[in-house]
Formats: sequence, structure tokens, C-alpha cells
Amino acid sequence: LHSQTELSTLQTDFSTEIKRISFYPGIKQLNIYLNNQIGNWDDSIHQLLIALDVSDNKINFIIDGTPQYESYHDKVTLLNIQRRCKVASKEMDEEVAPIHFGVTLENDLHYNYRSRQSLNALTSNLNDWFSQDVVIERTDNSEDSLNEIHVELGEENTSLFEFKLHELNGINMGSLGATVVSNLNLTEAVKTMISHQNYTVTYSDVYNNSAFSMVLSKLFVESVCKAINSKLTHYRVLTSDMQTRSNGRYITDPILSFSELQEFGETNDIMNGTPVICPDERLPHYRIFEFKSESGLSFSIRIDGGIHHGIRPKNRIYFEQDDLLNSETELLKMVDYELIYTLSLNDIAAP
Repeated sequence: LHSQTELSTLQTDFSTEIKRISFYPGIKQLNIYLNNQIGNWDDSIHQLLIALDVSDNKINFIIDGTPQYESYHDKVTLLNIQRRCKVASKEMDEEVAPIHFGVTLENDLHYNYRSRQSLNALTSNLNDWFSQDVVIERTDNSEDSLNEIHVELGEENTSLFEFKLHELNGINMGSLGATVVSNLNLTEAVKTMISHQNYTVTYSDVYNNSAFSMVLSKLFVESVCKAINSKLTHYRVLTSDMQTRSNGRYITDPILSFSELQEFGETNDIMNGTPVICPDERLPHYRIFEFKSESGLSFSIRIDGGIHHGIRPKNRIYFEQDDLLNSETELLKMVDYELIYTLSLNDIAAP
């Protein structure tokens, strides 16, 4: 930091700070600086944008250097973010206290929020952003020229199909999967390829910890298989045992403990003995259904934010009424943005 720079220390949490300056004088531009390890990013920015409460067109996500991808799913993460905000890259100088947020206010004053910690991966929880003290730097400089990133999937032998769900009119828990399949605009060749198969399906989602999300995930898979004239031979859930649990009242609240989540998978009539597993290895940041057939063909369905993101039962259901969760339970969309479902097909079968 330059010796003549005007500095102050952030005296509150960053979420409160953003609300304060958004109210007055208002935010003209918000730059969010991130590390380039996309595999560690949260795959959904919706909760973060809700917390920021700043117009999408005012927000820039700026990556330090060239994005590093572990798989094409990481590229899809960037593509999904670009649907709402600009994503750019910048070669940043090594600093003791790098910039994490840069703000231009409506009165054209510029402020940087610096911390000694390294740049973060994208996270949906604004209050988890800083683990060390934050220094506010008033500056005359703003990010005027950004190198916007153009993501090219460039994946040989992989075909992508996408459906953007706007409304849930008439869709219930038992028909969501079929609705997605029918709106993916699959080619006839793809329909033929994935149909009439016996599938083992795994759903990976670190936030899949409520009775509602568990049952919806199982009904979704059953509905997809039925829509492609296929059979579900085995289903399992991979999730985390480290997520915050609660003793909530509603079917959408997290189940009290991981052992009870496992018991629910075993005893619920719809789950019907579904293994609920916390694997030793780190789960991917994205939420994904992986379909593998006995013939070796595989495809996946990725849902931006997870199976339960942005939706709930139309009527409030108490936890002890879990028998009311069934294929006929109507769904309600709670967010005004699109829910994105992406099917990825691996054309070359695995051995």
C-alpha cells in the first residue's frame, strides 16, 4: 500500500458494509477478485447475488490469471456465472494485502477492500469471505479495462444439452425429471443412445440434507429413467456430514444429524434403502446426477444450485408429515431467475 493512501479498518461484517454503501450513496460498479482454481468454486452464484443485492450488470468477477480447470464441469461453472455477470481475468501483482473487493460509488469515489489472506474461491456465503481483518483503501483508480473471459468447452466426445426452467406450472415432484428431459432438445440419435438402458445413478450434492431434497432427487431420477424408457437398477446419494444441521419444523429444513439422514434414506418409502454416503474424497463443488448403464454408456445431469435450489412444495409440510412427500406433491418456484439443467453425454462408452 502506498504511504499516502487513505486507509481505514472495516468495523463491521462485510455483508453489513455492502448494505450500507448500497443504500447511500449507492454502488455504480462492484469488482470481486477471486483465485483461479475453478474446481474449488461454488457452482452457483445465486445466493451470493441475493446477499449482495446489487444489479447483475454492475458486478464483475475478476480472476487472478488464467482460469485453471479440473474438468469441463468447471468451464460450465464459468458459463453459468456469465449468464448473470461479467467474468474477466487479470494478472495481479503479488501483494501482502491483495484486493478482494473494489467498489465505485455513485459519487465516483473508489474504494478497495484489502486483506492479508489469499484470494478466495467463489463462495455463496458473503459472511464467510474474510477470515482476517479488512482494510478499506480510498483510491483514484478503478478497473476500467477488463479482459473478459470467453469460455470454450472444447470437449471432444461430449455433447451438451440445456434447459432453462422459467415456471413450474403444473409440475409436481414426480414429473420434474420428465419435464427436463422433454425440454432439453435432444437429437434423435441421442434419444436412441440413452434409451432402453439399465442405469446405476449417483447424485453428488454437499447440501442434500433435507427430507425434501432427498425425496425429490430420487423421484427426479425415476422420472428421467421413465421418460427415456429405461430402468433404475441402483441409486445412491453422496453428500457431506459437515453441513450445518438444524432441528427444523419443515420438510425443507436440514435433518438433525447425518446418521438420521442415512436412516431416512434407508426407511423412507420412496428412498427405499437408498445408501447415503459421505465419501473420503472431496465432493465436486457442482451438484450432479451421474447415470451409468450396464452397457457402458454414461451421461450426467447437472443442476445449477442443486435439485432443491429455488423450489419447495407448494404447501408447507411439517417434518412429521413426510408421507405427504410423493410424486403428486406440487412444486413452487421461489426465485425469479431461471433454473438451469444441463445434460452432458459421453459419446464414447467407458470400458
